[in-house]
Amino acid sequence: MTSEKPNTAGSRGAVAAALFADLERSNVSYCVVGVTEGLPHSVPSDLDIVVASGREQGFATRLNRFCLNHGVHFVQALQHEQTATYYALGWRDEKGELRFLHPDVCSDYLRYGRRFLTAGEILSGRRLARDEAGNSLGFHVPAPASEFIYYLLKRVDKRSIGPREGNHLNAEWQRDPEGAARQVWRFWRGRVAQAIVDAAKRNDWSTVRAELPQLQKKLCRRIPRQLGDLGPMLTRICRRVLNPTGFWVAFLGPDGAGKTSVQRRVSEDLAPAFRRVAYFHLRPRFGQQVLPTAAPVTEPHGQGSRSALLSTAKVFYFLFDYLAGYAFRIRPALVRSTFVLFDRYFHDLLVDPRRYRYGGATWLVRLAARLVPKPDLWVLLDATPEVVVARKGEVTLEEAARQRDAYRAIVEKLKNVLIVDATRPLEDVVCEVEDAILDRLQNQTRRHLGL
Repeated sequence: MTSEKPNTAGSRGAVAAALFADLERSNVSYCVVGVTEGLPHSVPSDLDIVVASGREQGFATRLNRFCLNHGVHFVQALQHEQTATYYALGWRDEKGELRFLHPDVCSDYLRYGRRFLTAGEILSGRRLARDEAGNSLGFHVPAPASEFIYYLLKRVDKRSIGPREGNHLNAEWQRDPEGAARQVWRFWRGRVAQAIVDAAKRNDWSTVRAELPQLQKKLCRRIPRQLGDLGPMLTRICRRVLNPTGFWVAFLGPDGAGKTSVQRRVSEDLAPAFRRVAYFHLRPRFGQQVLPTAAPVTEPHGQGSRSALLSTAKVFYFLFDYLAGYAFRIRPALVRSTFVLFDRYFHDLLVDPRRYRYGGATWLVRLAARLVPKPDLWVLLDATPEVVVARKGEVTLEEAARQRDAYRAIVEKLKNVLIVDATRPLEDVVCEVEDAILDRLQNQTRRHLGL
């Protein structure tokens, strides 16, 4: 299938408008819920979309096809509820900068095994969104009463109703006061329900805001968990554990190759594709606090090697740290959709044992290197000895040449390696690394979805 970029400069609004147009052409039963002010031209946050029950997988297939047709990466699919998946689409705009769009797609509104609203209820009476002049905005929204109760339930679940959220609830109330009131009395009773009705009428949510914890408790008691929903919920959790949606990158290369600068840019640019970012230097440091940055090493060969006994003990300690750190720190982070970055890795001991004061047998390090868990992608920042020495000057030209050969020899035996010419401008290096990660994320997402 051929790829063609959106014809409006690749802004978030342009891609959102193209997605809506695709859904409208295909007569998909959907609506955009939540605050839609500014859409489709401006997309300030996630794009919350409701589709018909049982159509979730079909929507994922359609979204994948949309990405193929518009030159967009299908980066992430995070199923955070039985009926809800958070997607991340990524592309470069006309300036070459990364942009992301996050459609959060659900059918029934279900939270922690409690089914509050069915997709049919939300979609019933959906209508085309229009501007103040009555012109179509190109996407569907729910009927006012349906939007009111959906958004109210969502804000109560989050225990947060700020001025923006209150204004949106009031606007939907004004469009259908009777219908919205019926929805309130459906989920709450007595004084609590009347307080919500009064708040919506006056657009004064201070009383409701103070009672949000109680509102949430009463709501949960009224809508109990259904046994039929618990099985799929456990299945979803097991699937997330077995197929982590995070991504793990280890950067290799000598001092002066630009690892710190590249990692900083890559982590910032790709952060929207993940729930969180985690940074490690050399090892996981199981049971220890992970510092955001490592202290610079100005004299990597300034101290002598340790004895063979201490060096051997260090290898076993490192091996334990990598195995335990993976099991209890790295793997759980990947399951929680974390972007994990390592500045250096165990294999650096093979390249520069003097830096780590290692005086033991090389075969032991090679054996341990085969046992440590491997990242999803190795990135070797490769630079000529002249460039490395000019940038740092901490080792001789001969030592820089030796390290370069050693790094290349190591990565030749590894899988999933990206060798990047780090003598180029930082922007070029960053783009190559980011594009490689996006490609692999897209392949991972399609594999998880069976596309």
